[in-house]
Amino acid sequence: MSTNYIAGLVSGVDTTSLIDALVASRSATVRLIEARQAEKTAQLSAWKSFEAILVSLKVESDRLTRSSLWETPHVTTSDEEILQVTADSDAVLDSYEFFVGSLAQAHQVRSVAFDAKTELVGSGTLSITVGSDTTDLTVSSDVSAEDLVELINNSDLAATASLVRSVDAGADSYTIVLTADETGVTNAISVTSTLTGGTDPVFDETVREAQDAVLHFGGEGGLELKSPTNVFEDVIEGVDITVLRSQQTQDPSVTVTVARNTEAVESALADFVDRYNTAVGFVNDQFRYDPEIGTRPVLMGSGTLTMIAGNLRSELFGAIEGLAGDATFRSLAAMGISSTADGTLSIDSDDLHAALEEDFEAVANLFRVNASFDLEGIEFLGAPDGADLAAREVAISVTQAATRATVTGDLFDLGAGGLTIDASNDSFQIAIDGRLSEVLTVAHGTYSDGDSLAGAIQNAIEASDDLGQLGVQVVFEAGSGTTGQLVFTSNRYGSDGTIRLQPGGGGSFLSDLGLSSVSSIEFAGEDLIATVDGVSVTGQGRVITVPDELEDLAGARFQILLPEGDVPATVTATFTEGHARSLTRALATLTDANEGTLARMGTSLRAQIDRYDRDIEVRMEQLEKYRASLQRRYAELESTLGQLQNQSLFLSSQLQAMRSLGGFGLTET
Repeated sequence: MSTNYIAGLVSGVDTTSLIDALVASRSATVRLIEARQAEKTAQLSAWKSFEAILVSLKVESDRLTRSSLWETPHVTTSDEEILQVTADSDAVLDSYEFFVGSLAQAHQVRSVAFDAKTELVGSGTLSITVGSDTTDLTVSSDVSAEDLVELINNSDLAATASLVRSVDAGADSYTIVLTADETGVTNAISVTSTLTGGTDPVFDETVREAQDAVLHFGGEGGLELKSPTNVFEDVIEGVDITVLRSQQTQDPSVTVTVARNTEAVESALADFVDRYNTAVGFVNDQFRYDPEIGTRPVLMGSGTLTMIAGNLRSELFGAIEGLAGDATFRSLAAMGISSTADGTLSIDSDDLHAALEEDFEAVANLFRVNASFDLEGIEFLGAPDGADLAAREVAISVTQAATRATVTGDLFDLGAGGLTIDASNDSFQIAIDGRLSEVLTVAHGTYSDGDSLAGAIQNAIEASDDLGQLGVQVVFEAGSGTTGQLVFTSNRYGSDGTIRLQPGGGGSFLSDLGLSSVSSIEFAGEDLIATVDGVSVTGQGRVITVPDELEDLAGARFQILLPEGDVPATVTATFTEGHARSLTRALATLTDANEGTLARMGTSLRAQIDRYDRDIEVRMEQLEKYRASLQRRYAELESTLGQLQNQSLFLSSQLQAMRSLGGFGLTET
């Protein structure tokens, strides 16, 4: 039987409204579940907002634990148009005076003048030397001045050619100018030509002299320093200077000041306090009920939120285990950061600045992880965030100090008139840390003292393109009379630092300088060997990393600077964890994307929300079935009523017909 019907068509009853009312009476449970789901969704959103706040706080807290914040100095110069200075954590805090005598210049030489750029230069060989590298160019008879420029620029020559046009009395002339790619005296240009049959460019006129930068330490007239570039690296340990403009006699010296970067620290602390106050403000808002609004915060009464807030405050204001009893500052309040009535933090800028000026290290130790040692010569480099170092003591026993690869030649004699370096004995090769140089050429000349000879060899090594930043130290150790020996020492500690000298380009360089006995032998440094709390560790250079066997200390790194003469030695390291360090670890536990407290909270809430979704879906299906059942029953009722009505009408019509015919004895009266 069809259930299609028009509601109340027969009965006159609004069955649609009646069905809606009956269904609504049963949907109260669904509305209750939807309300609970909305509440959980709001809680999830609130927890995600809180998590974002805590992640932001962790970023700032972690920043306060970084050595770069506390150890990188702030550098200022009295004239930034003359000097630019950078400094790292090795820089000594002080003020220094400098005077710039000259800037580095790239050598420029010019050719003779050509009447036209198409004028032929002849044929033969043009040999151009830049520094110690010579490039031989084969020039054919059809090469013009402009062709020669192209030929030079397409070669591997470390110089650039330019064709310069000039006009004199209405007539054009052209000159080729060679400019060294790099500045400094060691990159001077010289040209030898065998060209014939054309206009030989010659290149015997200097346009600009090759010049080193000159910097006077201590002001004008002070110690003269030279550099082939305008950059002076490690002028003072950890300080690099770039000269921008030379000075004139009687100009004031430039003062360079290397100081603690208190401005960066104050800024970092201000950012941290701002993020912390945001977190506290969120918690406070969740426990603040406004009767005028009449809506309670979604996390009001959350024991988890209360616990988190308490833990964060404890990490920030609890005692620091292991902090020395004579520490200048033992609490945040002592250096200008205090808690207000609502739990937020307040900074007294004057007190903070004064504390940083009084004892910068003591302030730093309130925030970062720090290690103190009962013996000099060991530095703590850092530890992973997960390492728990609070009040930890560690025994470090060093049985072998790291050494550098050293190559020591035999004694040789400079002679009364000095040792001459020329084409017969000027070249060699050196492999540093496994990388072999090109053939290196020592500047020609007669060296009357060993130091200048060692310096020339050092310059040749430093000019190597193949070695890049790899380097060694070359010194001359004087013997008796005019004798002595050359010593090559790696810049790198440990077995990865290697040196190998070998012949290069022919000649008698190695034999003349007492290096034949060490030729082609690779010399390596020794790695540091130590134990940390009894666990064996092999260093990488002078640095040791605690292995995984010591779980709570795994990944901690130390630099061992003990000289060989002080080894073996045992050192006790005592750690303290400042507030930012312990707070960062606590925040990491809370905000870890997989195992963090808030991640587990979110997983639980999402599971509840999903369960409510499924429950609502089931109940809605039941309600739809109930609606369909009601519609079917009322349709049947309407259908039955319709049939009865039709039967009534039929009987009425039959009776009416019978009356009109007088049937069955029925007559009208």
